[in-house]
Parts: sequence; C-alpha cells; structure tokens
Amino acid sequence: MVIAGCSDHTLRIWDLERGSSLQSHRGHEYGVFAVVFSPDSRRILSGGADGKARLWDVRTGACLRSFEGHKGDVNAVAYFPSGQLVISGGKDTRLLLWQVDGIGRIKAPYC
Repeated sequence: MVIAGCSDHTLRIWDLERGSSLQSHRGHEYGVFAVVFSPDSRRILSGGADGKARLWDVRTGACLRSFEGHKGDVNAVAYFPSGQLVISGGKDTRLLLWQVDGIGRIKAPYC
C-alpha cells in the first residue's frame, strides 16, 4: 500500500499490485501536499493548502482531529517513532509539534 495527497482535496490509499484505489479521504479545503502513515499504520497524518494538518483513522476513514496553527500551506508532516507526537512544517517556515491524543500543540514554533 501507498498513500498519496491529491490536488482534488483528497488523500488516497492505493494497492500497487492491483493498481487500484482502496480508500479516499476528503476533508481538506484545498489540495493535500503531505501524507504519512503512523508507525502502527492505523492512522494517517496529512497536511494541506488549507493550513491544517489532519489525523485520519485508516479503518473507518474518519477525520479524528484537525491541527491548526500554520499561516499558509502545510507541506511536510511526520510522526515521531512513538506515534504519540507529530510535527508539521509549513510555508510560513515554522515547525509545529503536536500531541496526537491530548492537548494539541505542545511547543512554541521551532523556526
């Protein structure tokens, strides 16, 4: 499986062997620039042109959480190995650190 962010405001999970889309998730207001599976592959983190990072449940397709704090596009997202923290990078040149289950942003911008 591979995941891709798309300009039609969706992120899609693809089966490369079959060449078919398995799931499509819509929630961003504009294109999706960055996507990554969680370390346990149960969740997806995405970043988009709407200035938000979003957390998705792979099984249900539900948007579990929206992380807001960037001024402009979110074009990089990553999980920490524990799966409990994520980081987003934006066109605003800031890196923001977030708790997956908890209070949200936990540190001031890094850049």
